[in-house]
Formats: sequence, structure tokens, C-alpha cells
Amino acid sequence: GLSGEIEVQLTPGVTDSGAYGYNYGSNEHQDYLVLTWQDTGSDVALHVTGYDIDWNDEISVELNGTLIGYLSPGPNNALNAGDVFPIAASRQISGRNEVVFRQRVSGWIWGVTGLRLEEQPLPLQVSATTPCT
Repeated sequence: GLSGEIEVQLTPGVTDSGAYGYNYGSNEHQDYLVLTWQDTGSDVALHVTGYDIDWNDEISVELNGTLIGYLSPGPNNALNAGDVFPIAASRQISGRNEVVFRQRVSGWIWGVTGLRLEEQPLPLQVSATTPCT
């Protein structure tokens, strides 16, 4: 993603190391940040590191308009330990999907970085075979 974008387009498997938020990084997202990607047909996990998250309900995370969680708090004016949000294939919509990080209190310092959509491997298929005798 480029600085100044209203939304950040993610490519599964590629980390976006940009820094977005308010009084952090791009400093152009006072109230929210939108991430978008094209559905993959498979389960994915969204990895994100939050900046200056002071409260456990400060930054909500919405998938296609539905709340899926919150960023975890971390040290004041510093990065948290990182969060992972699993997103099942069944919760994605065909075509463009979006996740919105929304700041509960407009004007508070916040940010995200290290954005990555990791495709989850499909479960192993177990097949029965006849042993050689």
C-alpha cells in the first residue's frame, strides 16, 4: 500500500510493511483503515501488529461489515505483540473482501503495521492403502 491511500490492497502471502494510522506512520487514518483483497477460495489468517493500543476495545476489526474482534492492547506508544484473525473461506465473499480497523475514539493515537494475509494449508487427506505383503 502507498501512503495516502484510502484503502490498502493486500496480496495473500505478501507482507505489507507500511505503517498506517493516526499520529503514526502515514498519519492519514484518524478514524479507520480499510484493507481489501480478492477472495482466495481458501481459509486465510490476517496477521497485524498494532501501535499504541491502550484498551482491549479500542480498535475493532470488522470483516465485510461484521465484527470479528479487537486488536490486543500493548505498551503505550509502542507496538503490541501482534494479533492473528482466522478468516474461513466460508466467511469471505466472492470478489472483493474488506477488513476495517476502526478507532473507537476519534483523535486517539493508533496504528497498524506488518499486515499479512496468510493462506492456510488445506487439511491433509488421509487415504487408506493396502499394505504390501
